[in-house]
Amino acid sequence: MLGQAVGGYTLEHRIGEGAIGIVYAGRKPDGATAAIKVVRPELAHDPRYALTVIAEARAVSTIGHPNIVGIFDLGLLADGRPYVVMELIDGASLEELLAHGPMAPEDVLEILDELFAALHAAHQKNVIHRDIKPANIYLAGDAHGRRVVKLLDFGLARLNFAPGSQASMVVGTPDYMAPEQASSKLTYASDLYAMGVVAFRMLTGHLPFVGQSTLEVIMAHVRHTPQKPSFLKPGLAPQLDALVLSLLEKSPDRRPASAEVARQAVAALRRAGALTAPPEQGVGDETLRPFVPQTPFRILTAEDEAKQAAYAGPVPRLSLLDDDEAMGKRTEPFKALGEHHPVEITERPMMSPFGGKPADRAAKPGNETIRDYAPAGSQAPQPERATELDHASLPARATAPHPPPTPAPPSERGSRGVMWALLALGALGAAAGAWLRFGSP
Repeated sequence: MLGQAVGGYTLEHRIGEGAIGIVYAGRKPDGATAAIKVVRPELAHDPRYALTVIAEARAVSTIGHPNIVGIFDLGLLADGRPYVVMELIDGASLEELLAHGPMAPEDVLEILDELFAALHAAHQKNVIHRDIKPANIYLAGDAHGRRVVKLLDFGLARLNFAPGSQASMVVGTPDYMAPEQASSKLTYASDLYAMGVVAFRMLTGHLPFVGQSTLEVIMAHVRHTPQKPSFLKPGLAPQLDALVLSLLEKSPDRRPASAEVARQAVAALRRAGALTAPPEQGVGDETLRPFVPQTPFRILTAEDEAKQAAYAGPVPRLSLLDDDEAMGKRTEPFKALGEHHPVEITERPMMSPFGGKPADRAAKPGNETIRDYAPAGSQAPQPERATELDHASLPARATAPHPPPTPAPPSERGSRGVMWALLALGALGAAAGAWLRFGSP
C-alpha cells in the first residue's frame, strides 16, 4: 500500500504491525503527518477484526486525554477494510527502552504519574484498556521539548463497562494479565494490576512471573506471591516496594481504590524524594572505612633535609647487658654498625641480683637499652635513673655474705624429742587396738 492515498494521507513507510492491523506513516500535501492503522488483508472478510478497529477509534475519541493517542478520522478502504487515522508519535516504545535494562526510580514515577492520569480519564468514561503493556506505551516529545507519555492500542478495550459484568472471552497479554482477567471477570482494578507489572519491570528489568508456557504464567499470576522489587534491584526504597506490591494484590479489593488514588500515591513519593534505601550495615563494614591518619603526611623539602643533616648532639648510647663470653659475639655486628651510624656501644656485664658477680646464664633477647639523646644547644642532660642493676646501688643485705645458720638451744632440742616419742607411741597404740578389734579370731 506504500504510495497510496488513504484518508487524504499518502502512505510513505510502514511503522509496525500487530495481530490485527498494520500501521503506516502518512503525509498530507501541506506537510501534516499521521499514523494510519489498517486491518490486515487476510482478515478483511472477518467482521470481528473490523469491529475491533472501530471500537478502538470510538474508545479513544470518547476519552480525549493528552496522554492517550489522538484519533483524527475513521473510514473504509475500497476492499471494505476499516482504517483509523491517528496521531503520529515521534518517539520510542517503553518496550524498546526496557531492552537496555531497568530505569531510574525518578523516571519510573514520572511515567506512572502520566499513565495513571490517562487510566483515570478512561475509567471515568467506562472504558477498560485490558492490554496495558510496554509495547503499548510510547514516550515522545511535545512541541515544547518536554517528554510526554502516550497510551495507545485500545483495540481490546471494553467500552460501556459496567462493574461486575462478565467478559465474553479471555483477552489480553498473559505476562500482564490480572488474576480475575484469566477467568473473564473484569474490573477497573484489572488495569491497575497490569500497571503494577509494568512498574515492576521498569524498576527491576524483569517480569514478576515467568513460565514455560502461557498456562504456567497465567497460573503464577493467580496463585503465587511476587517478590519485592528491591529483592531483584537492591537499594530501592521500601515505599516503592509497597506501591508496586499493592498494585499486584491478587484480590481487586485490596488494590488502590482507583487510578486516581494510585496517581496520588505516586505524586506523594515524588514529593518525598527518598526513592533509594540506605545500604544496610553488616558485620565487618568498619574495615571498609577509609583510613585517616592523625598526623598529616608532609613531604620533606630541601630545607628540612638540610636541617636534619646539620643536626648535632649526643649520640644515642646502646648498653648491652650480657656476660663476658657472649659479649664478643653480641657486640661485633653493633660495632660494625657504629662505623657508619652514630651509635655508641657500652659493654657492661649484667650483675646478678643475688651476688656481686656476673650472672652465669646468658641474657635473654631484649635486654638492650637505648637511651634518648638531646639536640645540640639544649640544656645538659639530667642524671638518668638507673635502668640496670648496679653493684654499688644494691642494698647492703643483698651484697653481704650470708651468715651460717644458728643451731637451736639444747632445751629446745629436748622438747622436740619428747614430742616425737609421744607421737610414735600414739600411733602404735592405735594400730594395736585396730588389730584386737578386727584381726583377732
